[in-house]
Amino acid sequence: MIRTLALAGLALTQNAAAQNLLVPIPAPDGVDVPRFRAAGTAINADGSAVTGDIANRGGPTTGSFFWRRGDGTRIIGPGPFGLEITAATDLAADGSVVVGRGLLPPDLHVPVRWTEAGGLEDIPLPPIALDGAALNVNANGSVTLILVTVEDDQLVQSDALLLHIEGRGFLRVEVEDLGRPVVDTGPRPGATLSGDGRTVFGVIETTEGFAPFRWTEKSGAEVLEGSGGIDAPSVREFNAASADGSVAVGVFWDGGLRRGFRWTESGGFEPLPDGPFDRFGEAIDCSADGEVVVSGGSLWTPVDGTRSFARLADRLFPFTGDVEIDTGDMRAVSADGRTFTGHAFVRDNVNDITTEAFAMTLERACSDADFEFPRGVLSHRDVTTFVERYLGSSPTAARLAEPFGSATSADIDRFVDLFFEGCPGL
Repeated sequence: MIRTLALAGLALTQNAAAQNLLVPIPAPDGVDVPRFRAAGTAINADGSAVTGDIANRGGPTTGSFFWRRGDGTRIIGPGPFGLEITAATDLAADGSVVVGRGLLPPDLHVPVRWTEAGGLEDIPLPPIALDGAALNVNANGSVTLILVTVEDDQLVQSDALLLHIEGRGFLRVEVEDLGRPVVDTGPRPGATLSGDGRTVFGVIETTEGFAPFRWTEKSGAEVLEGSGGIDAPSVREFNAASADGSVAVGVFWDGGLRRGFRWTESGGFEPLPDGPFDRFGEAIDCSADGEVVVSGGSLWTPVDGTRSFARLADRLFPFTGDVEIDTGDMRAVSADGRTFTGHAFVRDNVNDITTEAFAMTLERACSDADFEFPRGVLSHRDVTTFVERYLGSSPTAARLAEPFGSATSADIDRFVDLFFEGCPGL
């Protein structure tokens, strides 16, 4: 959805009542660019730190960035021996470590790790690996999931997944013993790590087709069977997992379309539904409890289903001005499920389209409401959600909950006041 902004670029906007925030990621100090063209790709637990990639190619800023609220933005790297980061793929939930893909001259692709104290460094690979890339890092930055290229005695190359564990070294994610022959290509790139660093989800190609799997050091690899209308061979990648590994999200093929799924330990696979106005698309990230899932332009929760980020932003941040923005591309959600990062497509008066990174915070009380059209009309779900919240916090909740109790006009007035405080603009 195209919206207008007050400044040439994003400006901090806040709704004080609900503490909803739209925060632009500014250019680093001393970087002279007309506009900081970047996209957030990962976010820490409480939404106070973001990492991502810079799109000012050919200019003074390339590579990746790290931003912390109150401290500003900094460029990641370079590291020793000409090491550069080419993509920031994940950020530890505690905000301590960024991991990603790196390049050592002239053309060696290596996994990289960055900290504020130690800077950018490569993760030295074991002798079996020819090159590699870091995919994910656990919550405290001590375990990194790495995709590597290995070569056997016959010089046949294939992919493999390794865990780099601080203080232990490397542990290979063995997936050969799945009860079916595995082809030589090894695990596919779409793999992910749980927040506690104990569970890996991925997809392996077997002679019977693609097979999604879950792996732990204790139990090894197990095939995840299809369910919920999703055949196991249609699963193509896992993109994120909950803190404890009980939930994972990713992509499956559905009639030639890439669609998002959510897998739970108790219920198996289920496709994430489209909203009334928007298609959900690919599941890219989820919160620590697996209850909030993002897909580019959409947000899904069990309570409210699928909703559009652009429609949420249009309601919560009513800008006016001479710069247009489409807030429809979120790439990550914080562990607490409240803050999202991605990039906006910005068009100024001379039709110069750029991308700008930002973080959007939505309070749970507001994000649990239905903001879809028609504008200004309360849906049944809106009222139900806020009545439940009201009864849980009102001094008169006990009386209202009694079988023969009744709501007074004062009760109703207070509920309406709370509703509009939580969701201004309705």
